Amino acid sequence: MPVIDLSHPIEDAMPVYPGTPPVRITQCATLEHDRFAEKALTFTSHTGTHMDAPVHMVRDGQTLDQFPPETFMGRACVIDVANDGGLIQQRTLRPAADLIARADFVLFDSGWWQRWKQADYYQDYPTLTPEAAEWLTTFKLKGVGVDVASVDPIDADTFRIHGILFAAHFVIVENLTNLDRLPRGVLFTFAALPLPIRHADGAPVRALAWLDERAIPLSSAARRRFLPMPERCAVRAAG
Repeated sequence: MPVIDLSHPIEDAMPVYPGTPPVRITQCATLEHDRFAEKALTFTSHTGTHMDAPVHMVRDGQTLDQFPPETFMGRACVIDVANDGGLIQQRTLRPAADLIARADFVLFDSGWWQRWKQADYYQDYPTLTPEAAEWLTTFKLKGVGVDVASVDPIDADTFRIHGILFAAHFVIVENLTNLDRLPRGVLFTFAALPLPIRHADGAPVRALAWLDERAIPLSSAARRRFLPMPERCAVRAAG
């Protein structure tokens, strides 16, 4: 059963959200001098591929350790949103309503993850419109995942999208990668396991996906809406 890693590696001097202290990983013990190897890690709770808890933005909101562990895994689907440009519209999501209704998580592939470590990664990345976010909260989801730094724009001052999703008790996974390796039009198993930090407003996660016997297909017509163009043509030719 192939497992797909959707996490950016945590490494020294990796990209961080503007204004955030840099990641530092130093060797504090070596086999040569100490007969064991050990590293000292310094990074914030929202480093790399990570999960946001409601308390990140909401006074007296839930911390990650207040969620039961089953919150962090379940069935998921991925939606291609690259053609929406800077704003992910509700009309892009509606054709997948049947699949979303059966899912625990919705992941959004804008293609932005391919800009990781590029200068523009934290500039003008795509985000959900408030209408799209509100529409998602009508489903019984555990959370959403994005391949960008935040569900709100880099210049946001009210963090409205966070607020909409947190009001529905969603968790939010940010900075996902390798989303092109996920199947379209089916449900797959997704897990984003945060470090067990007490009173956590967020934490790095190891995000993984794999197919299992619960994969549920969309109709051919709906599936074409979310496939890259060459694959859409193949589906159309097949029937």
